[in-house]
Amino acid sequence: MIIGLVCVVAATAVAPQLAAAKGSVELRATPPAGLKAGETWHADLFVRATPRELAAANPPTILIHNEAAGWTKFDATPVPGERGAYTAALVFPDGGTWTYHVHDPIAGGGYDFEPVVVAGADPSGGGFPLWWVLGALVGVAGLGAVAIQLRDRFRRRHDPAELRIEVRSGHAR
Repeated sequence: MIIGLVCVVAATAVAPQLAAAKGSVELRATPPAGLKAGETWHADLFVRATPRELAAANPPTILIHNEAAGWTKFDATPVPGERGAYTAALVFPDGGTWTYHVHDPIAGGGYDFEPVVVAGADPSGGGFPLWWVLGALVGVAGLGAVAIQLRDRFRRRHDPAELRIEVRSGHAR
């Protein structure tokens, strides 16, 4: 009976330490569908660990890889007010198939995820709407025409060449 009680106490004292020592990173958001090169993917991560382990460990990192571009590392930053929550802003520089790996700072290993296909950047320079530029030019030209019309009207009214002077003869006393 006493040996059984000692075993239960020992198991309950050691089991939480063993479970916490494993540590793991959960990726809460995969890359969005239709992601284009140059766009930002905000990856939300959660590290399962004790407060002491979180304080002692570095934040998780995400590595992306493409044969043409090589490896790029992104460090996650803590989310204020949420213990164990992190976010990382990833930008895939080129289109193509990319693999990504999340490094676990607690366990020391990492996790590979399914490759993601990133579309190439928009060849028109990021999709800047040309019609905005054209509309602005037409608007500026219209304002210029109105300003010229007003200037001409103002000059006609006050042009000294067009003033009529009427002289009345009178008897001076």
